[in-house]
Amino acid sequence: MTKSALTKVRSSVKAAVAAVETRLVAAEESLGSLQTAYGIALAPLKESFGAEFKSEVSKVSKRPYGTLNRWANVGRVAVANGVWDKPGPLTTSEWELVRLHPYATERILARCTALASLAGPASSHHERLDGSGYHRALRGDALSRADRILAAADVYAALLADRPHRAAYAPDDAARLLEREPGLDADAVGCVLAAAGERASARRAAWPAGLTDREVEVLRLIARGRTNREVAALLVVSQKTVGRHVENVYAKLGVSSRAAAAVFAMEHRLLE
Repeated sequence: MTKSALTKVRSSVKAAVAAVETRLVAAEESLGSLQTAYGIALAPLKESFGAEFKSEVSKVSKRPYGTLNRWANVGRVAVANGVWDKPGPLTTSEWELVRLHPYATERILARCTALASLAGPASSHHERLDGSGYHRALRGDALSRADRILAAADVYAALLADRPHRAAYAPDDAARLLEREPGLDADAVGCVLAAAGERASARRAAWPAGLTDREVEVLRLIARGRTNREVAALLVVSQKTVGRHVENVYAKLGVSSRAAAAVFAMEHRLLE
């Protein structure tokens, strides 16, 4: 993170906070007009996750679920439209700004008394189980079930939306890409695809060798060199549970080593 990028974001945050605190409702309407097809696609997905998820979000944020849904991407105002609408690859500095927009969301909401409790939950949808996400690089059990579902929903909605550099993916293609996205929780991905209603049928056919979603997730991690302890931390399960999954994977693949399992994963394009 460069000093100049952080300075730009802080300046934008200050302006946004002033707008929000001056007229909360008017600011909400103004910010809402900035949302693209991405926001439109994400909203119904979030609304269909069911009472359990909504209750969890409300418990964490102390605010109604719909409020979190509405403000999750308020930090996008800290990045110029020219960056969001750029048809080609982003420069390093532009990518730094994009990665800072959840930080801007957190800062904006944290400074508004009426919305402060939303700051954490609303700024976590770009985090990943393996710590590769942003802006706090959270991992494993630091991410709640709500965080994981929001992350998966964010990716799926983005895939379904037109982007300056590509057209929207068809639902079945989006589902396959979502299932292959590194760092997402397999159960959360399943929840998102189920919430998509008719799109749920777009999920890929059975995994090779009869592997389950969780076994594929474990296989991907060990194929990338993760130890059982690291896999357990990332998936928030015990090492004993990971060990059982590894044994099941070996048995189904007919292999007896991680190297052989990794070769199988590569041959079947499970690491893409």
